Amino acid sequence: MTRRLAPALVLVVGGDRMWHRGAERRPGSGCRRDGRPAGAGLRVTDPWVRPSPPGADEAAIYLRIDNESDVPDSLLGSNSPACLSTHLHMTSEDSQGVSSMDPLTGAYEIAAHSTLELDPLGIHVMCVELADPLVEGASFPLNLWFERAGKVVVEVAVEQRVDG
Repeated sequence: MTRRLAPALVLVVGGDRMWHRGAERRPGSGCRRDGRPAGAGLRVTDPWVRPSPPGADEAAIYLRIDNESDVPDSLLGSNSPACLSTHLHMTSEDSQGVSSMDPLTGAYEIAAHSTLELDPLGIHVMCVELADPLVEGASFPLNLWFERAGKVVVEVAVEQRVDG
């Protein structure tokens, strides 16, 4: 089952640190070498971002999170050395067909045996104040923070997609 989910918790993310419920989370705890926490039941696939146009200082990151476990987990936030801060955003369209992008606060629960898609027409991670331009063929790490699984590190591919 694939679905978009409503916010549940307050989140502040920036730089190399992430705060959740007022406490700093230390990176690296409970993770295997490949970045997936042992026994987490989460599978993160297809992380990608478009190349940045000249002068751009933001980029939207897309990916898919499958919760293959018997218990829900929540995406709390993210960070990356590719940018100063990351924020969850939602792209929406009004009744006149005008698109807008709005920051979201909160965590996103991923129900047991379900999927959360971060895509160009919905939820995505905004990488704000890029450290360097994003060039096609390059990649960079993105740390995803989950309530149960902890830190999951994925490598985001910079690629131009026509249909995505």
